[in-house]
Amino acid sequence: MFHYLIGSYRNFGTDAYIVTDTFGVQVQYAGTQTAGEWRLHPRLDTNQNTIDYIAFDSHEWYDLFRSLIKISGIGSKTAMLITTLGKNELTRIVTELDTKALSAIPGIWPKTAKRILIELKDTLTRDEIKSLDTKNDSHTKTIIKHLTALGYDKTSVTTALNSYPDPITGENINDVIAWFVKR
Repeated sequence: MFHYLIGSYRNFGTDAYIVTDTFGVQVQYAGTQTAGEWRLHPRLDTNQNTIDYIAFDSHEWYDLFRSLIKISGIGSKTAMLITTLGKNELTRIVTELDTKALSAIPGIWPKTAKRILIELKDTLTRDEIKSLDTKNDSHTKTIIKHLTALGYDKTSVTTALNSYPDPITGENINDVIAWFVKR
């Protein structure tokens, strides 16, 4: 099993890989980094007898993910979805104890949302949550608003925007929307 790699992120069709000079590892990744160091979390699929990996480009996101999968009822897939929320939204949800917003994530029921919020409130400070994401969330929020008005699902838009290769700014909002629609 792999837990750490230095390489570059590549898409081949619908599959994503972290590629080194000699091999590639198929991963699920919701960040924006295209090359560098990666922390990997292996997931064993006993039904298919396979191992797949979730990739993280920062220790903060990896640590958040690890703390989430320790909560009863939270699997790696749900923890991955939570880590893609973005700093402002995650900060708001935790500080306001917004169980409704967290329950909107597939696989999270209201009781589970309460458990997650209590866990996160105890383990993360507001500064730690803010350090988890570098994108400008006001511009991201504008893009999400426009794309959901066009009928796209908020979760899939948020996940896709996390993989946008450049910083999102006020000047490139139209380019980002065009990128999303074309993908």
